[in-house]
Amino acid sequence: MLPQYSNMPPDTYQRLAQRTQCDHKKALERTNRTSTRIAHGLLGLMGELGELAGAYEHWIYYGHGAMDLTNLKEELGDVLWYVALLCNAVGLSMDDVMGANISKLRQRFPDKFESTLALEENRDRKAEADAIEQTEQQSATSVHTTRSYPNVCKVCGKQPVHKRNEEGVCVYCVLQERKQRAQSLYGHDYEQTGHGFAEPPEETETPNG
Repeated sequence: MLPQYSNMPPDTYQRLAQRTQCDHKKALERTNRTSTRIAHGLLGLMGELGELAGAYEHWIYYGHGAMDLTNLKEELGDVLWYVALLCNAVGLSMDDVMGANISKLRQRFPDKFESTLALEENRDRKAEADAIEQTEQQSATSVHTTRSYPNVCKVCGKQPVHKRNEEGVCVYCVLQERKQRAQSLYGHDYEQTGHGFAEPPEETETPNG
């Protein structure tokens, strides 16, 4: 520690710390419904991870009986709920996220886990990023249909649509049409996200407990 900062009073530290804080005015300008959904997902995820850590702490360090697998299942489900919320907020598919992760791990550990390959100096981050990008390209050219989503959007030909969707048009194409309509009628876009897509319709997101 520099001599002039030794034995620093707490109030002095607080004042000096303020010097390097971000520009909150600009941060507020970047705030929209998407960013608040992301914040909801991140805060909820951290809270659920804390509950998981607390359950482990009470089992190992305080000897509160065996690990409660029912509670563990509940908390893991809540973690997944917030992961799904984050994916929905930025327009990612959980299937694509999991596939990208496996592609990265296969690139990093071709055969199996090895401690030497886990070292940062032995990582090839560009190769890992290329593997993820290749997965994204493959996903973009394939359509994942299911029993509930057996058909493909008749407009874009990419997104699966629900069997009860009588129009046969996916939500992304519907939003794009609304955006174009707003431009022609009012001369401005729908609210934009950081990815340039129109905002999805309002959703009711019930926080897990």
